[in-house]
Amino acid sequence: MKPNHCCQNTYLAPILLPSEESAFLTNSERVETPKRNMFVLRKKQNGSCEYLDNKNCKCTIYDKQRPLECVIYPFLLDFQGDVLNVRLDNRFCPHLQTLKFDLKKVIAFVRSHQFPKDWIEGHNFLQEDY
Repeated sequence: MKPNHCCQNTYLAPILLPSEESAFLTNSERVETPKRNMFVLRKKQNGSCEYLDNKNCKCTIYDKQRPLECVIYPFLLDFQGDVLNVRLDNRFCPHLQTLKFDLKKVIAFVRSHQFPKDWIEGHNFLQEDY
């Protein structure tokens, strides 16, 4: 059994929304950006997500409250100024050819969350590495 490719990918680390930071405080790391401190989910030594049960290859918080970036993957948040969109991450997800989704519903779901301006700027700064 293989986990989702996002959970064991050493290059992906969900950036927590301000509203998610306290819920994941013990399993996140602070990352400084020029605009604000951001928090990302911590990785294990092997590079997989802190919440991935490596034995059975399943997310231990899948049926609970997960960070927004975990919920929407393989979509990524895409900010153009203050305008929020999403884009598919075609780098790591092997299921893009068979993925079925309603883009309008995905965008509406994402836009139902709040993104402070300084958080957007910090997020964009961290995304430059991708």
